Amino acid sequence: EFGLAISTYGAITGDWNNDSYIDLFAIERNGSGKLYLNDAAGRFLEKANTGVEASFIDGRGAATLDVNDDGRLDIYAISHGGIAIDDATKEEKPYNRNYLFRNDITSAGRYLKIKIVDDYGQPAGFGHKIYLFKSGQLDNMSGFLGYHEIMATTGYNSQSSLVQHFGVGSASSVDVKIEMPDGSNRVYTNVPTNQTMIVSPIRLVPTRLVRDFSEAQSAVVGQAYEVAYKLYTAENEAVPDHPVTFEIMQGNGSLDPNINVTVKTVNSNQDGRAVVSWTLGPVAGLSGVNQIRATSSYEGAELTGSPDDFSVVAAAGAANRILKAAGDAQLGFITSELSDELVARVVDMHGNGVASHPVEFAVTQGSGVLKAGGNSAAQMTVNTDASGYAQMRWILGSQLGLQKVEARAAYQGLPL
Repeated sequence: EFGLAISTYGAITGDWNNDSYIDLFAIERNGSGKLYLNDAAGRFLEKANTGVEASFIDGRGAATLDVNDDGRLDIYAISHGGIAIDDATKEEKPYNRNYLFRNDITSAGRYLKIKIVDDYGQPAGFGHKIYLFKSGQLDNMSGFLGYHEIMATTGYNSQSSLVQHFGVGSASSVDVKIEMPDGSNRVYTNVPTNQTMIVSPIRLVPTRLVRDFSEAQSAVVGQAYEVAYKLYTAENEAVPDHPVTFEIMQGNGSLDPNINVTVKTVNSNQDGRAVVSWTLGPVAGLSGVNQIRATSSYEGAELTGSPDDFSVVAAAGAANRILKAAGDAQLGFITSELSDELVARVVDMHGNGVASHPVEFAVTQGSGVLKAGGNSAAQMTVNTDASGYAQMRWILGSQLGLQKVEARAAYQGLPL
């Protein structure tokens, strides 16, 4: 119930401005065409002066299709029409019958067209249900973009194009799930928009699993690392819609940025590529090696290249804290060098030492001097070593009693 008062046979839906919200076109039985745009708040608002306001005599059916393949849905509408008799020839001339409305909206968003074909490459797909989601949000309703079921009729004695058109707003890629009539699903992730995606019933047989990602990408604790594999047939064709299972074997990472997921199965996309985002574990260096395994099989037999184990050593993250490591609360004689070094450590948010980070030591009480690298001063800066430690020698001042040195560090201009 949308509160639209109109007498019509020919009401059809479509996303004519590609904003991902379904709009409505209707023909008044003895009036004009009307276009109602969805305002994204559950209301359909009539849009005037669009060009569809042609006169219809006994308006009937309507269908939608992208007649010129420009990514914008067009409309074909018909009515019974009237008959005029030419006075001179007595010829019957029908009028106000059929109209093709071409969509020329210039502010339209992006789109994805999905064409399910039969064994002969012809459009088909009756009974298929198609769900669209924002990339990375498959089956998450907060990322839901649209749903179509391919049916034989729309409105009165009409059938819209079997090529399913989705407006997706500004999304450059989407996740697609197609529910087949037999209950099985096909899943395609990170599908680029502004194209026609063709889904074929022909199933290619995969034989090889091959790495398809940069092993030189930055590896930092707690951050995402992309892992991808491609599936190929014996004839070197990419195999879409085939499952690849990823399992974390070592390092306490996760395959979900929000919760701990150590095993995840992903179907390959149209290019035969299966991708996961691997959040690396919290320990840097060789003591925290991260390892992931990819496996894929066909009819119970492992593909060539499966299983494949890949390991990466993560570096520490950004400097987060500075800690007192050694040399505090020593006893010494005035004007003499303390026996133990002053040691501070810079660590990331996981407690890993951050190398090559500057630490400033400053005498704040007692007028002593600091020594490092053959130099001495009341204030000196040294970089941390490979484990995040910064060392400094301290010669006490001539003042009896408590003397102090402060160690400090910053990251992006802000003190740790």
